Amino acid sequence: MAKHNTASKNTLQQQRSLAIGFDFAWQQQAMALLETLVFLHPEPIGSDQLLALLTPHFSGHPINEALITTWLQHIASQYHNRPIELTHTAQGYQFRVRAELSALINASKPDSTLKLSQSLLEMLSVIAYHQPVTRSDIEQIRGVSNNSQALKTLFEKGWISEQGSRPVPGQPALIVTTVAFLQAFCLPNLAALPPLQLPSNTATNAHFSQCIQQAPQPRVAQIFVAQKK
Repeated sequence: MAKHNTASKNTLQQQRSLAIGFDFAWQQQAMALLETLVFLHPEPIGSDQLLALLTPHFSGHPINEALITTWLQHIASQYHNRPIELTHTAQGYQFRVRAELSALINASKPDSTLKLSQSLLEMLSVIAYHQPVTRSDIEQIRGVSNNSQALKTLFEKGWISEQGSRPVPGQPALIVTTVAFLQAFCLPNLAALPPLQLPSNTATNAHFSQCIQQAPQPRVAQIFVAQKK
């Protein structure tokens, strides 16, 4: 009777495991390797890249991106309420320090932060919400002349880029945000931008500030929003 109960329990566990995409043999080994690959990768890594890395080790088994995604979702659930979390952004999957701890780490290293000016944040907000825009558009929306240094900084960080031109006399370049912008500000896509609920950019800048403080260590943790004068 005991053997029967043990066998039934094992069968039930196996059925539950298979329902989320792994059993007690090769799939658990694959998940362990998957978790390790994401943890050790210096930058966010996509499911297609992970598939390419895993396939040679499990060539005799059917692995696809859908299964990789299922495994990653399960791995993420194992980090619930832990100091580290598995996040998914536009650039892929990455382990990050949780928001409340990341903010404390940032606060403990004020000398390593890179301040972003208010004008830079305002310009970035305009580009993010109104893209594609020209330099003239940015000035008109903000009501002040562009800060050339702030714009240069955004280009150097790779958060914005020129993409085509407007078909008008002079053909001014159109500016858009990049995948690097989404990654830096914790956004899976542009649809995840917070709604503009205030007449000013206060809500947007507050969101950007919060995301910067939640950014992973140490790659984006060096970024910090300057205090308003």
